[in-house]
Amino acid sequence: MRFTRDFYRPKDARIEYPEGLPGAEIHRYENGGNLPDVPYAAVFGGKRAKPDWNYRFKTEERREEKIAEWVESELARLADTKARRKELNAPHGFEPGQLFDVMWGYDQTNVDYYMLTELKGKTMGYIVPIGSKTISSNPPREMVSPNPDYIRKWDVLLGVDSEDEERGKWKKIRTDGFSLGSSHQHASPCDPDTAMYETSPGWGH
Repeated sequence: MRFTRDFYRPKDARIEYPEGLPGAEIHRYENGGNLPDVPYAAVFGGKRAKPDWNYRFKTEERREEKIAEWVESELARLADTKARRKELNAPHGFEPGQLFDVMWGYDQTNVDYYMLTELKGKTMGYIVPIGSKTISSNPPREMVSPNPDYIRKWDVLLGVDSEDEERGKWKKIRTDGFSLGSSHQHASPCDPDTAMYETSPGWGH
């Protein structure tokens, strides 16, 4: 069973919604059994169901200090997130021919390479899966690099089927690469001479 924020909210607390922090809540309350004036506070950030913390304090002054510290850190974190998002969604500057790589796998390490072949607008790019070439082999590992001269007919992460006429897909390109979609993998820009380790054929499970 997954509990909502209502389950974790302190009873009979005074709620404050700090400005500039969507979804955030500050709960002040006194609940000390035989010491009813002992100050407590719980804070919830963003959309999180569980409180970031729920503490008892020796003094009301210390409670206010802790709350102020939390608000300041949350504002800084939110500003950093917005700046990072703006940076990632800035014009990427990639040109057709740019290569990307992704390392993935649970019980074995796979390396896949991709190439940008066409641009549409400021953010969309046509991505095709390309092959790799072995630089050195020392089973159970070998070092591989991209081979842009070979466009693969299928790719698990990109979702390209060997029977489809299309050999690639349109993807939104950011400054750090692109998402491969349902696989939850991310392809990052790389150079033609990039070399990475992967599990040798026949050594995976």
